[in-house]
Amino acid sequence: MTDHSRIQWVKEPSLATLEEYAASLDQFVRHLAKRPELVSIYQHGQPAIPGISDIDLICVVEDRLTKSCPHDFSARTLFKTNHPAFPGEPVVIPRTVFHHLQEAFRFPLLRHIYGKELLQAKYTEEQAHLLSVIHTMDSLGYYLLKYARYVGVKTLPIRSMLVALNGVVHNIKAVQAITGKEIAQHFVEETSRLRREWFKTPLDRTHLLETLWTGMGEALLEVILVLDRYVFSQKWIVPNPPQRASVRTGDGGTVVFASMD
Repeated sequence: MTDHSRIQWVKEPSLATLEEYAASLDQFVRHLAKRPELVSIYQHGQPAIPGISDIDLICVVEDRLTKSCPHDFSARTLFKTNHPAFPGEPVVIPRTVFHHLQEAFRFPLLRHIYGKELLQAKYTEEQAHLLSVIHTMDSLGYYLLKYARYVGVKTLPIRSMLVALNGVVHNIKAVQAITGKEIAQHFVEETSRLRREWFKTPLDRTHLLETLWTGMGEALLEVILVLDRYVFSQKWIVPNPPQRASVRTGDGGTVVFASMD
């Protein structure tokens, strides 16, 4: 078992405001709007805790993608550094793929913020449920691999780990909604409390973070087991199942490209 007590925590998040995030978003959108191939910009979700949460954008472009896309649509191209509101980069996809975006990503909370409003495919209740199960299985696998990759690492970035913990919480809630079972509830409550009170309390935050990070692997395995049992207990009969879009990552993981198989 990994000795987590010797972890050195670095890159603590800095306090920010929603007004600062809004100003940065407006500046970045005006920068992106100069790109002639840009069709639309969508925001996924809302940052709940400025300084910890980030702004997730989806940029829809005309169907010809170029090698310069990772640079042209990078937040670092504008801000010259790792901006608090944009620690990651926007997702960039062709216009023809946007219609089937939900088959590649779980994006239930899209907000149109620039350009043309585009239509997305509609799915039956059975298809939507199947897609939710598939996305959740994919995402749980991603976080389990992420956790395994950091086992034994003695220097960990605080903000990235807080984001990862929150991602696991979202997946736990997704599995709860799919299966109707309450799972890892203590982990969910403690993670939510730590994020919510990070800038408000003088508690030993890194100790709490270390405890949750240690328990993340166990929580993931518990949730995966519950979802696995659910999947094999169902009769999956879905008429006209959707064709999933395939996804590949650009250089350095900065931009995601998607294409229909």
